[in-house]
Amino acid sequence: MKLQTTLGKIFLVSSVKPPSVITLRDGLRSILTVECSIVNELVLQFLRLYNHHHVSSGSIEREERMRLHHDRT
Repeated sequence: MKLQTTLGKIFLVSSVKPPSVITLRDGLRSILTVECSIVNELVLQFLRLYNHHHVSSGSIEREERMRLHHDRT
């Protein structure tokens, strides 16, 4: 699978053919899962880009990891 962007829209291009019969619920679940993973990846890419250009390397991700670690204890 690969992401393809066209005029601000994101499409998931897959070489795998979908099953001929799929229920609406399963279809919606798989679409939402794909959309969530696309959004997560875009957010991570944005943070990495922002992090690289505006702050010292790794500080945003490091602060987030430390905050999560502190919340667990």
